[in-house]
Amino acid sequence: MKNKKDSGFSHYLAAIVNMSVGRNIAGVLKMSNMMFFVYYVLLYFSNGL
Repeated sequence: MKNKKDSGFSHYLAAIVNMSVGRNIAGVLKMSNMMFFVYYVLLYFSNGL
């Protein structure tokens, strides 16, 4: 019984960690995409001028 409760808790904890990590990865990817886009636009304009 105790072991079952512990595994349930660890599963719950892992779900929280996965959710927060997934959200952080999504945020980092979104930020890096924005930075890459800004860099690309600046590069494009500096080449065009």
